[in-house]
Amino acid sequence: MKFLIDENLTPDLVKLFLEKGLNAYHVNELKGRKSQRIIDDQLRRLTLNRNYIIMTKDDDFVKSFVDRKVPEKLIYIFRLDQKEALLHRMEDIVGELPDLMELHDFIEINPTELRFPFSY
Repeated sequence: MKFLIDENLTPDLVKLFLEKGLNAYHVNELKGRKSQRIIDDQLRRLTLNRNYIIMTKDDDFVKSFVDRKVPEKLIYIFRLDQKEALLHRMEDIVGELPDLMELHDFIEINPTELRFPFSY
């Protein structure tokens, strides 16, 4: 299982994943040069071609997940806008994500809970 951290989230998240033995990459690692921008459709294709799970706070990914099921698996960060709050929250749950992603295609992580709004 490979996780791809979107550019709207701190690259420090990768370290948390790696400390738990998980494969994780930040979008910035995929850029040829620092000023290069990777558009959302490129990331969606990457998830299909290389089986990445995207972690993002961009609600455009939520819309494409609902409309087209692309990406196939998504972790949506909601109302965790401060870097320190996000890192603290993720420290508690990053080790659980592989098992959760086996059971669910969509996980919302917010300050107080994990939600699975599209699980039936």
